[in-house]
Amino acid sequence: MLGRLLLVLFLAFVSGSKAQPTKPNFARLNTASGAVELKELSIDVKASGNYATTTLEMKFFNDNERVLEGNLELPLPEAAYVVGFSMDMNGVWRDAVIVEKQKARQTFESIERRGVDPALLEKNEGNVFSVRVFPIPINGYKSVRITYEEKLTPQREYLLPLHFPQTLNRFTLKAMVLNESEMPVLANNEIQDVSFSGSNGAFAVNKSWEKVKANRDFGFKLMTENKERLFVETDKQDKGLHFFQTQWCINLQPQQKVAPQSLCILWDVSESSKGRNTEKDLAVIRSYVSNLRNVKVIVATFSVVLHKIKPFEIVNGNCDELIAFLRQGIPDGATQLGSLDLKRFDVDEFILSSDGITTIGNGTITDLSRPINILQSSKTANTVVLQAIAEKSGGQYLNLNTLSEQKATAALQSQTMRVVRVSTTGKVEVNEPTAIETGCFKIFGRLNGDAGKIKIEVGYGNHVVETRELEVLASQAKDCNGIVVRQCGNNEINRLLKDKAVNKDKIIALSKRFSIVTDYTSMLILDRLQDYIQYNIEPPTELKAAYDSVMKVNGKTSTKTEKEKLESLERMAKDCRNFHAIDFDAKLKAQKRLEEERLRMSQNSKASNSSTPVFSEWIDTTSRQGTGKISILLLDEIGEGLVSAPINIIDARGANTGVGCTADFDGKAVLDNLLPGKYSLKCSYIGYTMKIVKDVVVKPGVNTHVNVRLEPEANSLGEVQVVSYRVPLVERGSTTMSSTTTHRSVENLATQSVSDLASSTAGVYQEDDAQGISIRGGREDATVYYINGRKVIGRPNVRAQSYLWTSEDVADFNDVVAVQDTQKHIRLNVSKQTFYDLLLDSRTGSVYENYLRFKPIYGQEVAYFIDAADILRDKGQNAEALLVLSSIAEIRTEKHDLLRILAHRLEQIGEQKLAVQLFEKIAQLRGEDPQSFRDLALALEKDGRYDEAVEQFIKVLKGNWDGRFPEIEKIVLNELNHLLSAHPNIAAAKKVDKAWIVPVVYKARVVLTWDTDNCDIDLWVTEPNGEKCFYSHNQTLGGGHMSRDFTQGFGPEEYVIRQTQNGSYKIQANYYGSRQVTKPEPTTLQVKIFRDYGTSSEKVEEVSLRLDNVKETIDVATIEF
Repeated sequence: MLGRLLLVLFLAFVSGSKAQPTKPNFARLNTASGAVELKELSIDVKASGNYATTTLEMKFFNDNERVLEGNLELPLPEAAYVVGFSMDMNGVWRDAVIVEKQKARQTFESIERRGVDPALLEKNEGNVFSVRVFPIPINGYKSVRITYEEKLTPQREYLLPLHFPQTLNRFTLKAMVLNESEMPVLANNEIQDVSFSGSNGAFAVNKSWEKVKANRDFGFKLMTENKERLFVETDKQDKGLHFFQTQWCINLQPQQKVAPQSLCILWDVSESSKGRNTEKDLAVIRSYVSNLRNVKVIVATFSVVLHKIKPFEIVNGNCDELIAFLRQGIPDGATQLGSLDLKRFDVDEFILSSDGITTIGNGTITDLSRPINILQSSKTANTVVLQAIAEKSGGQYLNLNTLSEQKATAALQSQTMRVVRVSTTGKVEVNEPTAIETGCFKIFGRLNGDAGKIKIEVGYGNHVVETRELEVLASQAKDCNGIVVRQCGNNEINRLLKDKAVNKDKIIALSKRFSIVTDYTSMLILDRLQDYIQYNIEPPTELKAAYDSVMKVNGKTSTKTEKEKLESLERMAKDCRNFHAIDFDAKLKAQKRLEEERLRMSQNSKASNSSTPVFSEWIDTTSRQGTGKISILLLDEIGEGLVSAPINIIDARGANTGVGCTADFDGKAVLDNLLPGKYSLKCSYIGYTMKIVKDVVVKPGVNTHVNVRLEPEANSLGEVQVVSYRVPLVERGSTTMSSTTTHRSVENLATQSVSDLASSTAGVYQEDDAQGISIRGGREDATVYYINGRKVIGRPNVRAQSYLWTSEDVADFNDVVAVQDTQKHIRLNVSKQTFYDLLLDSRTGSVYENYLRFKPIYGQEVAYFIDAADILRDKGQNAEALLVLSSIAEIRTEKHDLLRILAHRLEQIGEQKLAVQLFEKIAQLRGEDPQSFRDLALALEKDGRYDEAVEQFIKVLKGNWDGRFPEIEKIVLNELNHLLSAHPNIAAAKKVDKAWIVPVVYKARVVLTWDTDNCDIDLWVTEPNGEKCFYSHNQTLGGGHMSRDFTQGFGPEEYVIRQTQNGSYKIQANYYGSRQVTKPEPTTLQVKIFRDYGTSSEKVEEVSLRLDNVKETIDVATIEF
C-alpha cells in the first residue's frame, strides 16, 4: 500500500531579536509506519552585491516497507523566490519547468496514479513553498535540489537557520561572497569551526562534517559600506536588452511627524497569530505609545470576525493596562482582514499587527483614507498585501524580523519618506521603486539601447527634498549569472501581485519568461519524454530537441471537441428523460409473480419430504439462465482479510447445506450459480466469533456484495501489559502476563521514568538508551503501559509525573484507548463519545473553554475542530462554532479537502456568504475538478444568487473532465433543472440549451459526497422489499436508480426513485477503498436526503458523518414512506 511521508522543512528566516519561538522538530518525514530521515544535506550560498542565492540539496532514505510520496514545506524569507528545482533520476539531475499551477498539479496527480516518477513545487500563502515527490522507493533514496534567491537585510546580513535535529551521515556547507573589498564577518552565527578566507574580492567558507546534527544557524555580514550600487546584465534571450538594478541610500535626517491625538490598534488574534513575535510587537507599541504621552487608544481584536473593542486613555505614557489587555488575546479562528470596518473608528491613524494572510472570506481593507502602519513579525506573511496597505494609506511597513525595537519606534515617529517621482531620458524603462527601508531603496528597469538617464526625486508626501541622477550604460553590463535579470522580473511580478486577479495573465507570462514560481505557476518534473508530449508541456533543455521533433510531426494531443461534448451531454439528458418513461409498476408486478413461484416451489419441496435442501437444486455447475451470485468479503476486527475462512449456506434450522466456499488470501470469496431468492450465510474462523448473515438477496444476473467483519472471541490471546493504575494485584480470568506498580512503591524508588519503573519487573528488558523496553523477547512497540488509567504503546518517553491531566480528571471516562507524548504534554486518544463528555464537562469550564484547554494537544487534527464545533452548534453557540471551524483554514491554507469540509460546515451554522467565498477559493485551487464548480453552484443557489449558480452549473456541463468523474453531468442536469423549475424567469435561464431540460420530480433523492480525493465510497439504499441499490446493481425493480460509481474522486453518488413503496428505505455509506498515495485520513461525508424533490412539498435533511477506516460501513438514515 502506498503511504504518506510528511517533511516539514520549516526554515524560520528571522534575524535581529532573539525573542523567537522555540525551534520545533524540523526536517522529519513522518508516516503512519515511522519516519523517513534526511541522511545528507549540502548547502551552497553565493552572495554578491545585496543578493544571495541559496541551494539546498537533500538526500532522504525510506526504510519503511511501503513506497511513499514525499511532502516538503519550505517557508522562505519575505523577499525570497524560488528559481530552481531538480530531482535525481537514476544519477542524472532533471530540472523542473514552469507550468501553470492548475495544469501542473493536474498532471502530477494523473501521472502519480500511474506510479511514474513526477515531482511538483508550488507556492502557497505567506511565501511558503511545498514540494511533492513520488515515489520514494522501499529501502531507497531520493534526492532533490531547491534554489532560491533573496535580498540581504538593510544591514547587509544573511541568515540561514538550520533546525535539523537528526544526525546526518554528511553535512556540507559552502558559502562564496564576490565583489566585496572587505572580508565578510560571521554574524548571528552558531556554527563553530567555520570562517571566511580569500582575497581580491572573493571570500569563501567550505566545511564538511560527518555524523553531525545541522541544528545551528549560519549567518554572516558584508562589511563594505551600503552605498549606491548599479548592476547591469545583458539578457541572454535578447542581446540588445539589458536589465539593471540600483540601490540608493538617502542620508536625510528623519522629520518628526505630527503626533496623533488618537490611534486604533488592530490586533490579530487568529490561530496563525501564534506565529508572530508578539512580544516584539508589544515592545514597539509600548515604546511608541509611551512617547506619545497623552493619547486616546482604541484596541480592536479580530480574527475571522471583529471581536472586542476597548478604549484606553493613556496619561503620562502609562500604557500598562493597554499592554495587559493585548496579552489576553487567545489565538483562535481564521484571519479575515475584510472583517475590519475602519470607518467606525474616529482616530488619526492605525497600527495593524498581523501576518496579512486572509485564510477565509474577504481579504481587502477598503478604507485607506488614514495612515495604517504595519507591524509584521511573522516568519511567513503576505508582504505584498501588507506593503500595499501601508503604501496606499500613507503608513509605514515595518518588518520586525529585520528592524530593532528602537528603529521601528523611530520610524513610527517620523514622516514616511518616499520616492516622489522618477523620470527617464533615452531608451530606459523603470519599474516602480521599492519602499524606502532604513534610508535605502532599489530601482529596477531595462535598457533597450546603449545609454539612458534616470532622475529620482525623494521627499515626504509630495514635497521633494533631494534629487539625484543616474546614467545607465550598456557597456557596464556584467555576467551576474542571471540574478539581475531575475530580480528585475521578480520586482515587476510583485508590482502586478498588488492586483493579482486583474494581472493574472501578465504574471504567468513573466513567470515563464524569468523561470520564477508565482501564485499562478509551479515547477514540474516528469520522468519520460512521452509524459511531456502527452500533457503538452515543454520539457527542460536536454529533452527539448526530441520534444520539438515529435510535436512537429504529431502536433498537440487533443481533448474532446465542443461538438463531441455537446452530443455526449444530449445523450445523458435523453437517458434522464427515458428513465422517467419507464413503467416500474409493471416491473413490480413481475417481481411479485416471481416470488409467488419461488414460494410454490419451496412448498412442493417440503411436501415431498426430500432430504436434500431445496436450494441445492438451484445450484448448477453449468451456466443456468436466471442465476446470480454472492461475493463475500470477510474481514477481521482491524479490516484485514481472513485467509481460508469457510463460508457456508445454511438452512432455516442452521444446518449446513453442503454448499459453500473458502475465502482467498484477501478474505474474498464467491458463491456462484444461485437461483433467485434469500440465503443465510455462516462465516467462521478459528479464534473468532461465528456470524450468520441472513436474508442475502440473489437476483438474476446480479452480483450481490456482502461485507462481513468477525470479532475475536472473548478468551483469545490479549495484550501483554505493564500497568500502573488502580487495579487488583491479581485479576481473575486474565489471559495476559501483567505486573502492577503502585504509587507507594514508586515513591520509594530513585527513578521516576516510566521505562525504568517497568524494567524493574521480572522478564522485562530495557534498551541501553533507557527508553524502549521489551517483555520476554517481544518488540518494544508491542509493549503497552497503563499510566493513571491511560494506555501508552511503545516508548512512553515521559516522566511519571509529567501529565497534563490527573487520573481524577478522566476518572469517569473508561474508554480512553491510547496516550502519546506531544511536546511534554500527554495526549488522550479517546472515543468520540468520551471526547464529547470531556468538552461538555462543566466542572472544568464551558465547552469553548474546554476546547481551548485541549487545543494545544489536538490542534493539528481536523477532526478535533469538527467535533468541537458540532457540540457548540448543537448548543446554539454558533459564534463560537465559527471560531472553531474557521481555524481549520489556518492549518493548511491551500489544502482543498480541508477547505471543502470547512465550507460545508459553515453552511450548517448559517454562514452562507463565508461558505460561498470558500467554495470560490476551492474552484480557483481545483479548477480541474468538476465538483469544485458544482459545490459553488449549490452554495450560490442556497445564497439566493441564482444566475451565478446557473453559470457554475454550465461550467460543469460544458467542461472536459478526467475519466475519474464519469457522468457527473447527469447529476448536475438534475440540479440545474431543479433550480430552473423553481426560478424559471431568471436571466441566466436563456443560456441553458433546451436539449438539457429534463424532468426532476422524485419521491426520494439521496446524494452522497465526500471530501477526500482518490477515495471510493459507495452509496447503498436498501428498499422495503430487501433489494439493495448500489454501484453493481444500479436499477431496482421498484424504480430506484443509482448513478455511476466514483472510485477516485469526491463523488457525488446519487440515488433517485420516482414512486416509493410503503416501508423503510435504509441509507448506508460504505468506505470501499482508498487510492491515496499519502496517509489515509478520516473522510467526511455529506449526505442530502430529499423527499418530494422538485415539488412544492420538497423537504431536505442534511447529514454530515466521518468514516475513519477503509471497508467501514455506516448507517446514515432510514426514511419511511
